Amino acid sequence: MEELTEILKECKGILNSRLLEKLSSRFGRSRVDKAVKTVLDGRVKLCLFKPSGRILWIVEGKERERFILPASGYCNCEDFYFNVVDGKTRLCYHVIAQRIASLLGRYNVVEMRDEQYSEFTEEFRMIHVEGRPRYLDVAEKVRATSFEIIAERGPQPTGVLYFLLSEMGFYIPSKRSLSMILRMDPKNRFRFKSGKWTLSTPSREN
Repeated sequence: MEELTEILKECKGILNSRLLEKLSSRFGRSRVDKAVKTVLDGRVKLCLFKPSGRILWIVEGKERERFILPASGYCNCEDFYFNVVDGKTRLCYHVIAQRIASLLGRYNVVEMRDEQYSEFTEEFRMIHVEGRPRYLDVAEKVRATSFEIIAERGPQPTGVLYFLLSEMGFYIPSKRSLSMILRMDPKNRFRFKSGKWTLSTPSREN
């Protein structure tokens, strides 16, 4: 996400051919082309809840609206679950579109009441990917359990942590997926240092 943001800041509000080539070389031409078309078609929305001022980003996809968490690079699309989480690609086109729209100011603002916030977010949390468990719920359980393991046993290599979590019944597509889940922790609880995962916050025993 940081690299995408830095590249987009160079454009100063203009998507020229040089910038598009740079984005395509980093994130894939197909995804960048889809993202740009999505922005130009006006399919990126910022939901503003009043009076609290809370916000949610939505991108209208081919079949349904997609829910974006910009800070973590999360999207509830199939591409995110099967390719981004598994380390096959860096970002889905919905996330790229959201960031482009945000930095260029090319998005629609939809005002909603605070009472609608819980109902709205629950709709997206209920979405499954081909019958698989809800990604947000599973990812948070993986992070919470990883935190407990590291707090109790100390820093762990990815392979060992992956084995321990698998033994506890967690389905994680690959070791690379586990690394992605930990790196994308909204609470920033983990650091990868000297080949092992450690905690960036003090454990309860300290």
